[in-house]
Amino acid sequence: MESVDLSKIEGICTNSTVILPAISVSNAGQLAMDLLIQSTKAQKLGNIWHQAFIPLIGSHPYKEDITELCTEFEVYYLKEPKVIFAQFRSPVWENKEDVFLDDLIKWFESIKASKIVIISSLYDYERNDSQIRSPHVRCCVCPHTTGLLDSVFVSLGVKPLELKATADTMTSGVMTETMHLPGAGFTKNLHLKCIQKGFPVVSLFKFCYDGDNTPEATELASTVDGWLNIVPTVKDKAKTLIQPPSWKYIFGGPSPQELFP
Repeated sequence: MESVDLSKIEGICTNSTVILPAISVSNAGQLAMDLLIQSTKAQKLGNIWHQAFIPLIGSHPYKEDITELCTEFEVYYLKEPKVIFAQFRSPVWENKEDVFLDDLIKWFESIKASKIVIISSLYDYERNDSQIRSPHVRCCVCPHTTGLLDSVFVSLGVKPLELKATADTMTSGVMTETMHLPGAGFTKNLHLKCIQKGFPVVSLFKFCYDGDNTPEATELASTVDGWLNIVPTVKDKAKTLIQPPSWKYIFGGPSPQELFP
């Protein structure tokens, strides 16, 4: 990875929690990241280039009155508590995924990341009977984060991801090579690499369908905030997740009138 701000990022972000989206079905993880970055008013640290990403450039996603552009890989930072948000805006070339994830792990090592949170999604039509009956956020943990299953996640209504083969059989909640994650992109690969390197890691999932998945993204973002308490309150009012201006263009502009004679 390369960036003009990489040394700055490594210098001030030591021991931070890293939150990042998997590039997964319906972009739910990336939409949830938009909500968290906008709602926390996180500071942008820089753009990172990596050969694995399809290049992208566009208008600033969080401010309308600014000429600064966004790219496919951006890093934001929250000073208190110490959180790094890594936002991805384009797909990763399949044959370069492993290289990218290995470089991510090296980056986590360089900043001595305290824990990794992966926000992901799964195909809605792959649910088993148990998952259809209870449409909650699911999670996978690692040996360092199993304690969350019976404490924080219980209070938030987050359940360990069930086994695929048996509808009512729960797993231990720990990610394994055989975990069935349809539509979750590189989630399993990155999660297992984090376990191998000893990083505390949690993956959060929401089942998604084609169409408007802003409600699923909102639930994922709310879950992250319920756990980490990173969205500020204003004058003792209830917390509110703020949608960024870019969400006005999620579905593009109106259809050309010329299509309807």
